[in-house]
Amino acid sequence: CSVRENQIKILTNILASKHGQLQVKNLNLSGNKLSDKCVSDLFHRASAAFQSLTHLDLSGNRIGDESIKSITSSLAKSSSSECQLLALDLSHNPLGVAGLRALETAVRDGFFGSGPVKYWLAYLNLSGSLTSDADTNATWLTTFVEALSTHCPSLIMLNLSGNNLGVPGASALARGMSWFKCRSHSHDFHFILDKTNLGDKGLCAFVNCLEGIHHFDRLSLCDNSIHATGIASLADAVCSQNIKIMGIGSELFLSGNPLG
Repeated sequence: CSVRENQIKILTNILASKHGQLQVKNLNLSGNKLSDKCVSDLFHRASAAFQSLTHLDLSGNRIGDESIKSITSSLAKSSSSECQLLALDLSHNPLGVAGLRALETAVRDGFFGSGPVKYWLAYLNLSGSLTSDADTNATWLTTFVEALSTHCPSLIMLNLSGNNLGVPGASALARGMSWFKCRSHSHDFHFILDKTNLGDKGLCAFVNCLEGIHHFDRLSLCDNSIHATGIASLADAVCSQNIKIMGIGSELFLSGNPLG
């Protein structure tokens, strides 16, 4: 925290001067409010230092599409067949429509798990980074979740909390989640939808649009103004086994809702 952009430029110069001799596996620059240009320049000029990068936390900055393009371009230069980005945290960034589209393009181009790599993207945090408009988010999620299903088969945590999803976003998510049906019962999946403005209608839409059996090891629906109607819909889905909360230690979070 409290790292300034001129200090990031110094870091960039150091890493770039090493010509890949110094490899960064875990980079955490969270909470610094760094600009899109600053982060983009880091990954563009020092790309050789990130060919073994497995954990990247850029939460709480001001990044957008240029940073995402530079990150994926840096990953594309990696010659390693055993290391790939495992955890990506882009939460609380003003990604905007351009940034979200750049992220989807990167997923579709296979930067996060389509190649012959040992470690594929497992943790993706987009909390508080979608747009403020539920319909815009729904349009993007419809194609993005489908892209994840094809190109990120090792994903075990998707965090969309703190975004305005509402009924449109909930419906879009459910329609694109056919990929859960292909997962084994032993494959954990943590799905976090706290503070996403679901309400009863959003939860009902999510549950009703699910097709087939879906397995969750953690389903978090905190602070969504869910009442009896939404809970009844969820309970029906669990009882009919359209939704399975699987395994010892599995969790269902409903705190912060006026259940009654």
